Amino acid sequence: MSPSDVAGVFSRYFIVGFFLPSFFALVGLSQTVTASLVPASYEELGGGAQVAVLGGLGLLLGLLMLGLNWQIFRLFEGYPLVERKDRLGMTMLYRWSVARQKRVFDRLVRTRDDDSQGDGTRSTAAWKLDREFPSNIDDLMPTRFGNTVLAFETHAMKRWGLDSIAVWPRIDMLLSDREGEQQANARSEAAFFVNGSVLASIAGLILIGDQIANCQLFEWAVLLYMIPFLVAALMARWAAGAAVRWGSSVRSAIDLHRFELYEKLGVRPPRSFTDERNVAEQVNQALVYGHAIPDQYFQAPKPEDKEEKDA
Repeated sequence: MSPSDVAGVFSRYFIVGFFLPSFFALVGLSQTVTASLVPASYEELGGGAQVAVLGGLGLLLGLLMLGLNWQIFRLFEGYPLVERKDRLGMTMLYRWSVARQKRVFDRLVRTRDDDSQGDGTRSTAAWKLDREFPSNIDDLMPTRFGNTVLAFETHAMKRWGLDSIAVWPRIDMLLSDREGEQQANARSEAAFFVNGSVLASIAGLILIGDQIANCQLFEWAVLLYMIPFLVAALMARWAAGAAVRWGSSVRSAIDLHRFELYEKLGVRPPRSFTDERNVAEQVNQALVYGHAIPDQYFQAPKPEDKEEKDA
């Protein structure tokens, strides 16, 4: 099975975000592990057949990564560390990680509020604060990726009073083909770097274990086997940048389609910015808790709709 065969069946999101990182990781391992880890039957195959085998294994590994997508993303966001911050050995790591993020946050705040800085410098700092950090410093996550994701997850609540987790599945269904493609591209990019970082780390551990088991890990080779971990670190850093672009597309979609969502839900359009927060609160209560929306927030039927109903 070749990458072109996979492209004809699966979506771009799966191919770019899951299959390609898996395929590249397997190709790298096939070229670097010792012969003891490579089946003899694989070695006997020709070049094209070996690529097909790696493609099939990459497909299976990609499907496994897709099934673990939620857990992997939460790992990158830092939730396992947050959930275990009170356990022995985790408290120091959690505090160090959050303090590291807070130093960046504080530096950007000082730059944004410093009148002696140029407008461009202050605007850039304000933009980074909005895109890369939650508005409440108490909500800081221990990773840059986690703070970036949390920033766009809380954008709709901060700007319009909407719970983005609740409204996004509905907004997603209202997107045009072009907007849907933009979303898929942004999500694919983020998934590619996240999964690539995870698989590079796993590949590094496999290589080190393989060399130790075969007594071939010489002093000079230690640096060589650090390369996968360097790749993992770089991809983790690039994943945060990809999350900014992903977040920008999500923010734009909610900003542009929220009135359409109100209409589809039968909720009247807001009369002002202040009124929108009241309308959004009723939508949140309905979507999150299943509460009934009060009659005063329902949209009156249009005249043409009444005529069709009467007819």
